[in-house]
Amino acid sequence: MVKIGSLILLLGGYFYYEFYTLILMVNLKNQIWEDFVAIREQNPLVLNVSNYVVMNTIANCMLAIGASPIFLVAPDEASELVEKCDSVVINSGTPDSFWLDIAKKTIRSNVKNKKPLVLDPVGVGFSKYKTKVVKDIIDQIQPTVIRGNAGEVLELSGCKGDLVRGVSSLVDAEKAIDALSEFSHKSDCTLSASGSIDVIICGDRMVQIGNGSKLASKVSGMGCVASALT
Repeated sequence: MVKIGSLILLLGGYFYYEFYTLILMVNLKNQIWEDFVAIREQNPLVLNVSNYVVMNTIANCMLAIGASPIFLVAPDEASELVEKCDSVVINSGTPDSFWLDIAKKTIRSNVKNKKPLVLDPVGVGFSKYKTKVVKDIIDQIQPTVIRGNAGEVLELSGCKGDLVRGVSSLVDAEKAIDALSEFSHKSDCTLSASGSIDVIICGDRMVQIGNGSKLASKVSGMGCVASALT
């Protein structure tokens, strides 16, 4: 009888867990759809300090979901455009001195305006220069979201080893959840680490999304698009 009772409790706990997980997933899907509807209704103006490779792709994808993209390419516009936009995306894929001037002025303006800011640390960890640029940005302003591939985000978390090759990750996000979670608490921001399974962490909350495709790595700028849509 003891064994049967234990088995019943075990099965009961299992089915409760599965049912609870199902409810959470249904609620999450509903929330995602509501967010898409809200984007189309509100048509948010998103200021992009982007790399030069994927600006057109980003613009078309943002228009497709109902957002309104604008790109900052003149440093003297930074203050005015940050004030007028609804959110800011900084993508460090091509951080030459001119881009760096734009980024710095955007950051200074956003410290005052406090718009939601997404940082895509493209290629961080592969070159010392790119790594320094991104870490300097984080020292100046706290991003609302850091969205990159798993290797880039783990590099910022302080992990060591071969994490990136060029702008591609050499590690899987779902295998480094503890390090990502610790970094989310430490940095006090939301982390989105992409891969075959995306991992999104905000404090004690975590979501894994298994909708990745290997074909995404064959198209330039898919990660940049994901950051812009964040």
